Amino acid sequence: MTGLKEITVQGAKSLADAHAKHRWTIPADYNVAVDCLDRPFHKKEAVALYYEDDDGNTATYTFGQMPP
Repeated sequence: MTGLKEITVQGAKSLADAHAKHRWTIPADYNVAVDCLDRPFHKKEAVALYYEDDDGNTATYTFGQMPP
């Protein structure tokens, strides 16, 4: 399976250069679960959720902080 980690802009010298060269090419075997669940889940310190309420209060939760 392919995740977004494997889809990179080759040869970019800067963020502006990467932006100019970037094209969305979604492989036929792309599986969003690989990027959302499989890769970070075993890393307890990886961010699982960014939260912001209507008042602008924010919070970040790691996989280790999420209930099972």
